Amino acid sequence: MKKIILIFLCVSLLISCAQKSGSGNISNQTKTVGEFTGVKVAGGFEVEIKTGLTQSVVVEADDNLIKYINVNVVGGELKISLDEISVRNAHLKVFITAPRISSVNTSAGAEVVVKDELKSDKTINLSASSGSNIKAALDAPEVKVEVSSAGELALSGKTKDFHAKSSSGSSVAATGLLSENSFVDVSSGGNVHVYASVSLDANASSGGNVYYRGGAASVKKSASSGGEIETEK
Repeated sequence: MKKIILIFLCVSLLISCAQKSGSGNISNQTKTVGEFTGVKVAGGFEVEIKTGLTQSVVVEADDNLIKYINVNVVGGELKISLDEISVRNAHLKVFITAPRISSVNTSAGAEVVVKDELKSDKTINLSASSGSNIKAALDAPEVKVEVSSAGELALSGKTKDFHAKSSSGSSVAATGLLSENSFVDVSSGGNVHVYASVSLDANASSGGNVYYRGGAASVKKSASSGGEIETEK
């Protein structure tokens, strides 16, 4: 019994040593990085993205945690992450300004808000997983999104072609994204709310749900294993 208690105490000590609490003293740090058109965020960050002529990345965090934040550009993608430590009561924010952003990827509880409209003459790609979320207004000829593991997307704006994949309890709220043609694949309890004014091609399986509006003249539906596809009321 004493041995079990000793092991428990040792494990608890290791966990407490690895866990860092925010000091409450907020510090700002401007990061100098290469050019990027994509953003990838992992961990409990709150990220704000704005479009602007001058690129900038500013980290705002507790002064005792800022050294654990990693910001770098790899292959044109700005990557934001935290060292392998556990934090609590932490203030972790990043403010991004860039001329053009064409992709955003979030995971592990990250939250990204686009403060104005992302515009592109090419495809915009968004993905969210593991309880992370993205809120954005978009203007592009094509938008592709993928969400899983309780990830969430809230989208508005306009596009010609919208492609959405949702699984594992994730959700896409995109009736505010005015798309002509929507292609949706949902499974494992995923939920997608979509707009389509010309055509809809939707597949729902394993408890996935698709709700659509927009008055599309061409509607192709395939539902199985408890999946549902229906007009949004």
